[in-house]
Amino acid sequence: MRRQGYIISRAEVDPGRIGIGAPVLDEQRRLLGSLSYVIPLAEEASAMHLGSLIAAAAHQIESRLINGLRPSP
Repeated sequence: MRRQGYIISRAEVDPGRIGIGAPVLDEQRRLLGSLSYVIPLAEEASAMHLGSLIAAAAHQIESRLINGLRPSP
């Protein structure tokens, strides 16, 4: 997960579902929370692509938190 920036779980929480999650860290790299998305198991082919998008979004959140910026409308 540290290398990819996200993790994918298959049917671990909900049967027939895939969970994709990325951590949101503070400037000391401590965990603040996470960003996650759930898709049907039938859409597994898109999981890695979505993982990359979710990791990028988590990094944007981190950057805005660290730099004290608010999201643009």
